[in-house]
Amino acid sequence: MARIDSLELSTVLNEYGLYSSSWLIFMIYYCISTPILEEIFWRGYLSVPNRYPSGPDILFAGYHIIVLILFLKHLPIAAVFLSLVIVAWIWRLISIKFNGLAIPFVSHLVAGTGVIWFVNLLVKQ
Repeated sequence: MARIDSLELSTVLNEYGLYSSSWLIFMIYYCISTPILEEIFWRGYLSVPNRYPSGPDILFAGYHIIVLILFLKHLPIAAVFLSLVIVAWIWRLISIKFNGLAIPFVSHLVAGTGVIWFVNLLVKQ
């Protein structure tokens, strides 16, 4: 399913300077800072009050696809894109309903941690 196998993934990460101690620093940064920054931007700054999927939800998904396109084939990319639009929409609805970003932040943190954990497993193979 993946375009890049674990050996090639390690090579790509090394080319970006993500190895050993820098990989650990990146994982911590990614799992904590990324959800904070993304939730403030996508569900705070760009939030729209409608109840249907909208432009910011689609842009959020597209933003993530830019990275994932390197690693996945076209069919999984389409499924991931649709999933990300739905997740962005749900997070936006939650932020509107509860008048804040705490719940979307925590669930985004959990999702990001899961992604990093999975990538770490691929790299360790």
